[in-house]
Amino acid sequence: MKDYKKLNLPLLTEQDEEYHILKEVAEEYTRQHEKTAEKKSGNATENVIRNHLLSHGFNVALNPELKIHGSNKTADRIDSLLLKPNVDPTRYNRVYSPNEVSVVIEIKNNGVADQSSKIAKKFNQIMEISDNFRFAVIVLSEKLLSQTPYPYAICEEDIGIENCRVFTSIIRREWDKMYDKTVVVKMLRDGRLWNSHEWQGFIDYLTKYRS
Repeated sequence: MKDYKKLNLPLLTEQDEEYHILKEVAEEYTRQHEKTAEKKSGNATENVIRNHLLSHGFNVALNPELKIHGSNKTADRIDSLLLKPNVDPTRYNRVYSPNEVSVVIEIKNNGVADQSSKIAKKFNQIMEISDNFRFAVIVLSEKLLSQTPYPYAICEEDIGIENCRVFTSIIRREWDKMYDKTVVVKMLRDGRLWNSHEWQGFIDYLTKYRS
C-alpha cells in the first residue's frame, strides 16, 4: 500500500477534472432510486466515470454488468471494458469475446468492506478465460491521510495480480458524506481534499492499451 502521508500532495482545485467527477457523482446519486446508499453511490460513480472516459475518446462499453465470453467460462458483472477499436460499445447482450477486450475495469466510489478480495476473485476468474487481459481499478476517493487510514482501501498488493493497476484519484483525511454535493463543495473550500494525480495515471494506462 502506498503511504500517501509521505507524499507532498497538492490540494484538489475547482479546475481539476477529479473535482468535477466528484460533484457529478453526488448529483447523479440524488437522481437514483436504488434502496441502499452503497448501490446508489456505486452506480453513480460508474456512470460518471464511464462518461468521462468517453470524453477522453476511449472506446468503453456503455452498458454496466458486462460479461466476457470464453469456451467454458463467463465472467459477469464487470463494471466497464476498454474495447478494441471498432468494437461496438453498445452491444445489447453486453457479452464480449476475449479478443475484443483490451482492459477490464472496475470502478469504485471507495473501498467498502473487503473489496480487494472480491476484485481478486473476479479478475482471477477472468484470467481463466484468457491470460492476455490487462486490469485496472479506479477508486474515486479514499481516506488515506489520517493517522488510521481506512483498512479496506483497495490496493494492488491485496489483489495480487501482476497485470492489474489500482488508481485512487482523491485522497482524504476523514469520512464524510461524499454523495452530498454541498459537502463536496465545502470539503474543497476547507482544503480537505487532495489530488493524487492518479486519475491522469489511469488515463495514461488506458491510452497505452487502447489500440
